[in-house]
Amino acid sequence: MSKGIFKSENKKREIINFYNKILKRWPVNYEEITINTKYGDTHILLSGNKDNPPLVLIHGSASNSAMWIGDIENYVKYFRVYMIDIPGEPGKSQELRFDIETSESAKWLDNIISELNIKMFCLGGISFGGWIAVDYSVKNPGKVEKLFLLCPAGIGKQKTKYIPYLVFMALLGQYGSKKVLEKICYGEEIDQEALYFNHLISKGFNPRMKKFPIFEDKQLRSLTMKTCLILGKKDIVFDSEDTLKRAINNIPNLNYEMLLDKGHGLINKSKQIIDFLLDEAYSEQCEKEAIIK
Repeated sequence: MSKGIFKSENKKREIINFYNKILKRWPVNYEEITINTKYGDTHILLSGNKDNPPLVLIHGSASNSAMWIGDIENYVKYFRVYMIDIPGEPGKSQELRFDIETSESAKWLDNIISELNIKMFCLGGISFGGWIAVDYSVKNPGKVEKLFLLCPAGIGKQKTKYIPYLVFMALLGQYGSKKVLEKICYGEEIDQEALYFNHLISKGFNPRMKKFPIFEDKQLRSLTMKTCLILGKKDIVFDSEDTLKRAINNIPNLNYEMLLDKGHGLINKSKQIIDFLLDEAYSEQCEKEAIIK
């Protein structure tokens, strides 16, 4: 594990302060807790009725749990939601970065699940968070009821030709970070708050640059839980067609969707995900009941 993820204490403070600013307009009630794990203190946002079934969400690289702000209002209708800040990313968890060549991330997440006293749960992740979700599910198959993955790392090839573009655009300040986010989130509407937060992160945070390990076929075949995979065809970070091909060939119980007009940064996909996590007819009935109430 490694330290030194922020470029300075001032940059770190700017990022965390803006994170807190976003939380001030969180659309539902939430709690913040910190769990001390063997792999560093981990910050978690919790929303939803405690009697609802658990849903664990893991954000992507160079991000934090604030990314779920557009989805959380839908999820809490059905779930108790646990949004985890990955250590070593620009959130409120400890500044320790996993060695992804080892089993550290799966042990870290299992430590959290144990501390939360969760037995069976639904698990979802985006990009690097998707990699962690797959890795955990491979190593702990009896604990994950359903799994959903948004443009995950570790299944298809990782593209590298975009890296020089990112490095060059980083030199152009706020304009450059805006163009990068627009490229990554191709086809999505990005509000000014997200653009500014991304700018703070790009100028104040040192992102993970290592390529993600690719899961073996036999590991993917061990994912026997119902799995939902959503990809953007215009993803500049991972080869979405290769991801889909390997998933179809290896993941036994797979639902999938390739969004032709979307890129890597898939946001606000809670409707499709909820329909997967719940029986669709049940989901629609709950929507009607929520309106009546």
